[in-house]
Amino acid sequence: MNIEDEAAMVAEGASSPGPAEESHSRDLDQLFLLHSAALQTGEALAQWWFQWRAEVQDAVTEESLDTVLHDSLDAISQALRADGVAVLLADDAGELVVRAARGRPPELFGAVGVASGAGMAGRVFARRQPWVVEDLSAIEVVSEVLRDSGVRSLVAVPISVGGRVVGVLHADSYQLSFFDDGDATLLSLVADRLGAVMERVRLFRAETSARAEAEAVASRLERLQRITVALSRDLTAEEVAGTLFGDLAGTIDDAATVHQVWLVQGDRLRLVPGGHVSETTTTFSDVSLDDSLPGPEVVRSGEPMWLTTRKEIESFSSLAGSRLAVEALAVLPLAVEGRVLGVLVVGYRDSNLFEEEDRFFLTVVARQTAESLHRAEVRQARLRASMANALLADVSAALGSSLDLDSALRRALGELVPRVADLASFHVFDELGLPRRVAVVHRDPEVDTAISDVPEEATHEADSVLATLEAAGGRPLLVPGRRFVEEVALGPSHAERLRQLEITSAIAVPLSARGEQLGLLGLMRVEEPFTKDDVDLAGQLGLRASDAIDNALQHERRVAVARALQASLLPPEMEPVPGAEVAALFHPSSAGADVGGDFYDLFPVGSDRWVLMIGDVSGSGAAAAALTAQVRHGARVAARAGLEPAAVVAAVNATLDETTGSEWFCTMVYVEMVPHPDGIDLQVICAGHVPPLVVASGTVEELRCQAPLLGVLPSAVFDARRLRLAPGHALVMVTDGATEARASDRGSESFFGEDRLRQVVAEAAGSDAQGLVDAVAGAVLAHTGGQLDDDLALVALRAIPARARDGEPA
Repeated sequence: MNIEDEAAMVAEGASSPGPAEESHSRDLDQLFLLHSAALQTGEALAQWWFQWRAEVQDAVTEESLDTVLHDSLDAISQALRADGVAVLLADDAGELVVRAARGRPPELFGAVGVASGAGMAGRVFARRQPWVVEDLSAIEVVSEVLRDSGVRSLVAVPISVGGRVVGVLHADSYQLSFFDDGDATLLSLVADRLGAVMERVRLFRAETSARAEAEAVASRLERLQRITVALSRDLTAEEVAGTLFGDLAGTIDDAATVHQVWLVQGDRLRLVPGGHVSETTTTFSDVSLDDSLPGPEVVRSGEPMWLTTRKEIESFSSLAGSRLAVEALAVLPLAVEGRVLGVLVVGYRDSNLFEEEDRFFLTVVARQTAESLHRAEVRQARLRASMANALLADVSAALGSSLDLDSALRRALGELVPRVADLASFHVFDELGLPRRVAVVHRDPEVDTAISDVPEEATHEADSVLATLEAAGGRPLLVPGRRFVEEVALGPSHAERLRQLEITSAIAVPLSARGEQLGLLGLMRVEEPFTKDDVDLAGQLGLRASDAIDNALQHERRVAVARALQASLLPPEMEPVPGAEVAALFHPSSAGADVGGDFYDLFPVGSDRWVLMIGDVSGSGAAAAALTAQVRHGARVAARAGLEPAAVVAAVNATLDETTGSEWFCTMVYVEMVPHPDGIDLQVICAGHVPPLVVASGTVEELRCQAPLLGVLPSAVFDARRLRLAPGHALVMVTDGATEARASDRGSESFFGEDRLRQVVAEAAGSDAQGLVDAVAGAVLAHTGGQLDDDLALVALRAIPARARDGEPA
């Protein structure tokens, strides 16, 4: 299609009804313009027009826009026979700057920056209307280069996009009055098309940028999703670091060369194994929170630090001149609920400005890392608590397993080593107030044997314990390994022994109860150092050990008092009885902390009578002791007053009824003995007690002599059973501590019982009185495994055989 054809189409359109009259006028102007251009430049220019229009339609990129601009300027220069043509576009500041030019040297437009309203181009831009300048000297010219270039006339039109002026299309000539309104109209037509191209390029650029941003956002979201999934598993701190910077290193940032996770531990910031580190990173693998370094400063402030250049990194004096292979560092706090757990460090080989989206991405990564580390911390705390509770339970059980203090403490150390320590010891103050080594355990059996076999170094150990207790001030004291020897050793030889143990860390736990210092628990390690959590656990162990030691010492004191009191309730020795052997035994219960109610007694009444008693008062402790004394001394007074056995027992019963409550009672066997040439005449009263056994001619029979308990029935009547023990015959009496003794295995046949008692006595029937007592006591203790639940009292009375009376062996 040629220009004439297009003109005909425009004319035909103009004759039909349609747009407003102004639009028709515009089309007619374009028609006559095209017709005039065709007449002036010929068919070649017309063909360029249609080719240019197609080129304009296809232009969407900056490169294609540059091509359109340069082609347009070439064509305009030919069509208008202009000496120079240029396109000026508004920059972000609103000033017009040259985007493309033809026919002029670069310096003519290169320095031009025209404000809106200033100069010719500025006024065209501001007024939004074409302007034909017939004489350049008659107007203001902003550019001195343009003013001195010899240009005499110009024509300029605004370039508009959607009603908004974005630039100016400009042509000039060295001749005066070279351009007219027709030229302005031609430039306006081209400017309109250029404006449309610019808008399309802008939209394409915006769409491309939006698509790229959307893809970048999608990529970041996908990377964050991968990181979230990877960190949502149950991981330890080391596994978090390994996952984050092993599997996910490229996901976080391909450009990063150093990845580290540091955690706060007490007053230190320590590197977690598992990240990517440089050669010199280990120099700073453990730093103080007070150090002037990026990590500690971020922990203190809680704010991220973006070190974009090597110069910023070396602004920290500790890093100046270091061989760190990074030029930029991002150091971000790992914070959860306002608490900083540590820092995330990402290093780059090249400088990095850390754009806003990069900072946001790394901040989110740090937040997810902190959440994962917090979960790991919670799980670890729960695991430590569970293990600590189990340990405390086991140690408590060991401490309570025996009333023997040394044995119980050694068992407790067996639970502590190696679960908590490699070496542990207990020192307890003795009766002189000096610390005595009670138990020591080492995880290595050979070392344990060597330490245990070495005699206690009284001076070194006592002084060391006392010095440590003074330094601890009543609280668990953590002694780091690097200071252990110098703080604990009291001399060169002591220091050498400590060095041989290779201790790296120790905790000294003072032991005390009720304001009294009891001793010291020492926990030592030869590898991994103790932590604050270990100190807290050691404090709990110390409380339990203190209670156990205090209880054991109190028990020992109570047992000593009880046994002293019990001894006072028994005759110091058995009175000799003419023509008789008397043997007795008292064995306290295994607990032994209280005075029992079992007793026996032997005393003369006049010159030819003796009284033998065995009994059991209900209850234990001081009240039982008082009641026992009352029974013994009451019986002595009544018997020595000349009362018959039945009257003596009745008097004791009446006294008990008057002086005690209904919950107190007593069982007793009361025996009055009168020597006889053919043996011993006996009067026996069994007041609710285990019946005595009579051993005669190899047989054992229960003596039937039952009467009521003492202290229960005030008007009870007591009858004495009379019998004579022939020479060689015996009477065996026991308390229920024998018959009710329980076997150690607590089986169905757990009680020792009266049948077993008769069997044992029968087997020892030929023995003397002491032999009978020893046989019964041995059998009972064997049955119970040496542990008695109740006190045990035994008495055997044997008439001396006739040959023994004559001086021959019995």
